[in-house]
Amino acid sequence: MKDLRNLLHNPPNEYRPIPFWAWNARLEAEESRRQVRELFEKGNGGFFMHARGGLTTPFMGDE
Repeated sequence: MKDLRNLLHNPPNEYRPIPFWAWNARLEAEESRRQVRELFEKGNGGFFMHARGGLTTPFMGDE
């Protein structure tokens, strides 16, 4: 029972939320890194990146 309680209190990444992260502005490397750190600090298990209309950094470009 104690193991189950611990597992529910602190689940592994595969059981945590995985938000849909829409990219729709200028991408800045350091800001993107900050946001990734924050996503994990807030308890997310990962994220789905999705380039949207309005993305001004060329997707999969040199930047």
